[in-house]
Amino acid sequence: MVTICVDGENKTHKITDWTLWAGNDDREVMLTCHFRSGRKYTRPLSVCQITPTVNLRNVFLERKGNAVTSRAELVIIYGDKYAAVYYREGERPYIMKTTGLDFQQCSAFTEHAVFNYLCRVANERIFYARGNNRNIDENILRQIKKIVPHPDTALHAYCSGQSKKRDSPWGLIFPFGLNESQLLAVERAFSSQVSVIEGPPGTGKTQTILNIVANILIQNKTVAILSNNNSAVSNVYEKMDKQQLGYVVARLGSTENRQQFFSTSISRSEEVLPDSPSANAIDDVLQQVKKHLNAINQVASLKAEINELNIEYKYLQQWQSQNLRPEELFSHKYRLSSRKTTDLMAY
Repeated sequence: MVTICVDGENKTHKITDWTLWAGNDDREVMLTCHFRSGRKYTRPLSVCQITPTVNLRNVFLERKGNAVTSRAELVIIYGDKYAAVYYREGERPYIMKTTGLDFQQCSAFTEHAVFNYLCRVANERIFYARGNNRNIDENILRQIKKIVPHPDTALHAYCSGQSKKRDSPWGLIFPFGLNESQLLAVERAFSSQVSVIEGPPGTGKTQTILNIVANILIQNKTVAILSNNNSAVSNVYEKMDKQQLGYVVARLGSTENRQQFFSTSISRSEEVLPDSPSANAIDDVLQQVKKHLNAINQVASLKAEINELNIEYKYLQQWQSQNLRPEELFSHKYRLSSRKTTDLMAY
């Protein structure tokens, strides 16, 4: 329950609504009380008291459905209805309704030993750099110091050693094909803050990346694909372009690529596509695929076990021929089972 006091008098039960707004003085916040009679009464917030009032320091402001965040030194929330946002403490406040706003505490990972180590490494690279490399290394340090300490970043997870668990979105799609390990990799990519997918060449890492990208796109989100070499990024682009999805990709990894992207018109296929199946239908098929993949893996596991047993049997026959007399090869003579015979040999 919200309580409004003006000049020391409780006005809560006399008013129907209240609003906050910025006054003529940039640093002044005004409170307007709306009475049942239709009359309004405005006073500076400095002579009023609103309960509850919550002070938040060093927080990020995020609007639901908007990826842009802003950082404020101080946010004062009045009655869970309005927020006075001070991007710099002591300066002009911005009055916002709290509906649709989310506040996240700034991360302290820039004070962690891991982050300090990264900064020291960057400084050492500058110290030993020569020629043009020095400019590059100095720029790296500048970019490190500009990093936004948001708790949802991968760097926060890396420096703090704590990866957030996320709720995997329902209705994942796999338009680029899959096997069981790829399916698991995609699911974990959406349920973890940081994922590492590794494997030798030809094991389907690019295919997994394409499936991850596809699921991000159908959620109307954007994704950055980065690599320390152009060929890896080009490989992803070429496979998407082959499926007539090149128009959704902006290649921005170099000055040349950026100039080419903005100077070239993007052609989009005009082909009329059939209606897509519903999310429920896709999920039903995916559940069946999971069962089949599990069965395939079980078959492969049993085949591997059979191969191991065949090898063991071969070595057993070889050992018997070298260590036992012919009349001793008949285990039934001693009424021993195969397992007991094997145990006896091992003993």
